[in-house]
This record gives sequence, C-alpha cells and structure tokens, in this order.
Amino acid sequence: MSMESGTRDSALLPEAAPIPPSEVLRRSAPLADAAAYLALLAQSRHDPEGFWMRQARDLCWSREPEALGGPGRFFPGGSLNLCRECLDRHRTEGERRSVLIAADAGGALRRLSRGELGQKVGALAGRLTGWALSPGQRVLLLLPPGEDLVVALLAVWRLGLCAVPCDPAMEPGRRARRIRDAGCAAAVLAEPQPALEPELVPPRALVLPAAGPGGTAPDPVEVSAMSPALVVADATGRLLALPAAGFLVQAKLAYRWLLDGRGGDDIHGFLCPSHHVSLLAGLAGALACGGAAAPLPLPADASGWGAPRALGVRVLLVRAKNLPPAPDAGAPPPSHPGPELVALEGESVAPRIYHWVKGGLFAQDTHVVQVLSRPEAGGFVAGPCPGLIPVRPASVSLPAPGLDLWVVDRAGQPCPVHHGGLLSLRQACPGLPLELQREKPPWVLGVRVRMDADNGLWPMGEWSPPRGPSATSLPELEAVLAAMPGVEQAAVVAYNDAQGILRTAAFVRLASDGPDLDQVRERLRQRLGDASLPDSLQSVAQLPMSRTGKLLRSVLRRVARGEEIPIEELESVADPETLRPLLPQNVRPR
Repeated sequence: MSMESGTRDSALLPEAAPIPPSEVLRRSAPLADAAAYLALLAQSRHDPEGFWMRQARDLCWSREPEALGGPGRFFPGGSLNLCRECLDRHRTEGERRSVLIAADAGGALRRLSRGELGQKVGALAGRLTGWALSPGQRVLLLLPPGEDLVVALLAVWRLGLCAVPCDPAMEPGRRARRIRDAGCAAAVLAEPQPALEPELVPPRALVLPAAGPGGTAPDPVEVSAMSPALVVADATGRLLALPAAGFLVQAKLAYRWLLDGRGGDDIHGFLCPSHHVSLLAGLAGALACGGAAAPLPLPADASGWGAPRALGVRVLLVRAKNLPPAPDAGAPPPSHPGPELVALEGESVAPRIYHWVKGGLFAQDTHVVQVLSRPEAGGFVAGPCPGLIPVRPASVSLPAPGLDLWVVDRAGQPCPVHHGGLLSLRQACPGLPLELQREKPPWVLGVRVRMDADNGLWPMGEWSPPRGPSATSLPELEAVLAAMPGVEQAAVVAYNDAQGILRTAAFVRLASDGPDLDQVRERLRQRLGDASLPDSLQSVAQLPMSRTGKLLRSVLRRVARGEEIPIEELESVADPETLRPLLPQNVRPR
C-alpha cells in the first residue's frame, strides 16, 4: 500500500473541538484578532519580496542588501555578524539584565547578565582567534544544552565561523557519522568528553572549561548574508548548511509569532538536544529580539517539571519525545504550576499527549500548542499564533509567516484536501539550506501530513527517504524491480558507506533470455526518475537465503559495503556457494 493511500483514512477521524487561547495570551496578542493574523500570512505568501525585505530591515547590517534575491543569492550585497545581532546590539538595553539561565560545567543552574555573557563570549572568541580560521570554516560544538553551548555558539559566530552543534548524548553511531561527515576544522568539547575515535577529533580542539586567561575579545567579523552559520542534519543524516541572514530572519519571526516572544525580561525555556534546529532557532530568536533564553537540562522524572516555572520561564519549548510518560490509570497526576505557554515540538503529537501535558503534567492554566520545525527549511515551519489562533490537538495549525507550504505526493504533485502526503515548500525562503537552494521546487520537508479545508496542517510522523527528498521507498523500488519482465528475483537494501553517507544497493536475478543490467536501469529511470535510482545494481545467480527460506538482507548490506562476512552469518546461509558470484565485476554503478 502506498503512503498516500495508507493515510487517506486519517481524514475521516473526528477532530477535537478547538481550544481558544488563554485570556492572558489573548490580551497581549500582537494583533487585534485572528482575521488580522490570517491576512498577514496571506500577504507574506502573495508578496514574498516585500515581506522578507521588511523583515530584513530589522537586522543590524554592516552593509545593506541590494534586494531580496532568490535561491543561491538571497540578500545580495548584504553583510552582518550574528553575534552582534544576538548580543552587541542590545547592550544599550542594560548590561545587568539577565539574558541566560543555564547549567554551568558543574551542572548548577545560574543566571548570566548580558555583560557577563559578553565577557565569556569575548574570552572564548579570543582563544579561537589563535587558530587562524577563515570565515565560513566549520567548528564542531560537542556540548550539551547549557551555558557552554550558548557561549561557544556566539563566539563562533563572532568570528564569522560556521557552528556544527552536536549533543554528546546522541547515539554514538549517529554522532560519529555526523562528526565525520561535517569535516570540521576545529572543535569545542565538553568535559567529560564522550568516547570518540581519535581520528574524529579535529587537530585544533579546546576542552571546556578551559584553564588560563582568555584571549582579547575580537571585533565581530562581517560575513555575507549567504555565509553558512550552522550545520544541521535531516532524518537521513544528510548535512545541511543554513545561511546566516536567512536563518536569523526566520528565527526572529518564529520567536515573535509562534512562540509569543516579547523581548526584554521575557524568558523562553528550551528542553531540546543541542543539535536540534528548534533549540538553535529558539535561542537565536530570543537573543536577537532582546529576550532571555534558558536551555535547560531534561528533568530526571515527572517531579522535576515544576522547575521552569520556578525559574521564571514564561514560554517553554519541549521536544515531544522528551516528555515523561503519563502515570498509570488511577495514579494522581503531578500537575505542576506550569509556564504561561508550552509549545510541543514534534512530527506527531497524539491528542492524549496534548491533554496529559495540559491537565496532568501542568496545571490547567497553562496554554499548550504544537509547533513544527524542520532542518530542511532552516527552522520553525508551522504553528498557531498562541494569542490569536485556537488550538486543535494533534494539529500544528498554520504555516509560519513567510512560508508557502503545501502537501504533495512522491511525484511532487499536489494532494487533495484531507489526503495524506508530504509537507513541502512551494517557494524558496531565505533560511533554506544552501544545499537545497540548488534544487528545484517543491522542497520536501521530511514530514507526512494532511491539510484540511481551512489550510490546517495535521502531521502524521516523520518521513525518511532512502536517498534525496523525492526518492522512492525501498519496498516500492524492490516491487518495481521484481515486476519487470525478465527479472526473476529482486532485493534492495540501504547501507552507510565509509564516509557515513546513506546509499542503496539493488540485487537482481535475471532470466537467461531477459534484459541486461543496463536495460533494467533504463527501465527504472523511465518508471521512477533519476532521483529514485539505486547507487548500484548487481546481477546475481541466486540471492542469499536462510535455511528457513528468509532473505538475508544483512548479508547483502555487507556485500554492498565490501565487508568480510562473519562466520556466524555464513553459517546461517542455506547455500554459502550463492555468495561466491557476488563480486564487484557484476556491479553496475549509478
């Protein structure tokens, strides 16, 4: 069953009654009513150049851009520095105002004023200056959410460098691939360090807390609007570089319209991994708008979820995956005094989770919304304006201002209303990753959704293509191969090559009077397009089967990687002689 047909029934599920904004949020809403906000969204889609240039004028450019531009050339001629945007430009608002609540190296939560944060950033940037890195070079930040992460992020941006945040708690295999693929010139690491292979650590590395005096605080290094500021990754591990100006413009928009940011003493808390684009956009948006940020450690259990309110956090952004489980039936819920607003970030949040957060984890006076962020779009992509738009549990409501979202099938064609498909961008936005700006629209964002008649978006989980944003899934590719005349058997596997890049390999058993490999590949190309072709196509006399008749895909993955097959796997093959013909000379590369 295809994804599209498999999700069609979700349109028939009853939708919960909308939950209006709390009275507190409604009174402080940035516009008069929901109609005014809907008009803002429509205007941002119909006049993207005017909309984005108005947002750009809010940045502190060292050189103003000539125009909006477009993919590959947004804000041409413009130059800026992200550290100045997030820190220096707000110094006149008060050096003693607290702007960061975070855990220090010892794990203790403390508050840093703007002046104290500036001193720490300047000292670390002074140390990094000694590495003589060039603007745009990548610096690995292997740091947990906390004070060190924010200081290192701003120090890297002060020097015009590109940050590659990576949470030490990431699964070791994913972490190693992320570091290897990023090719960083230097690194800032936490103490204690996670176990790493020596070759993964760049030769220039600094372990925090660093001993000795810091260097002289350098002046901000100006970079072009399109200079990479961050490297994040999609669900397949593909690395994506976010352009400096576009990332910041979209982060500020999300802070104001989706997270109800107000600047000044307004504290936004974050419970997200270091490398997640929601945390990075949330931090940048809060600091660049003159507000305060609190990247917090994840509570050990449900009893610790009252801490954000006690710290003065008004808005809390939480990855839905980090929520504690609901208590057993009959057990009293913790019902902590909650922040004024909780934003649940995730590709699929069931209504029961929404109601557990609103009426179980926190007291009923906390307003709860669902938002969605995607690395493929450079930050937040959807969510309601909390003080204006009613909430429907399980829905992220509307696209973020400036983003023209629609739902397409795998061929890139629009899906009907209530018909499940893939969330995508119809028009390029300034924060679109540099790698994707070279591709043609629509840009698929890696989430399965449906759109209702009111343009409301209902996420249904993450979608991870085997290769590229428009590739065919492995089962579908295998089915197409097996159905070809002259192909008697087919198998398709995914594997990571020596560089950590996700690849696909297809194995086919051809009839004696059937097509050759080149003909099979051409038929695949005509049927599915170039984006869905496997990286290699190999002819085999027999596919390896277990003694119980099961196809041994693990063996095929090892063959595709060129690895030696362990003796225990050889013993599970019904006829080990079937492996002998699996030699490189029978492979047709992509």
